[in-house]
Amino acid sequence: MVDKIPSFFNLIYENTFFRVKDLNVLFNFSVRLHAFYFFQLYQEIFEKPFLQASGEHYKREASRLLQECDVSQYMERVTQKLEEETLRSHKFVHYR
Repeated sequence: MVDKIPSFFNLIYENTFFRVKDLNVLFNFSVRLHAFYFFQLYQEIFEKPFLQASGEHYKREASRLLQECDVSQYMERVTQKLEEETLRSHKFVHYR
């Protein structure tokens, strides 16, 4: 995406100085560029810290459950947590 930025600026230049009529390409690219940078920002400020904190939480939870439960109970709790996380992800995550 980033390597296409010079082409994007060429389109702006052509539109500004030569009055190119087809703005769809320009508009579509600007939307994609915005989405690309928003996604990078999302990953940096939310996704990475969230996944790290989630990993640490589930490590502690797994350790606790291993000490409190037998194998059968542990597997039931893990399955329950997976189902809860699946429902939560469908509720809050927007898939493309």
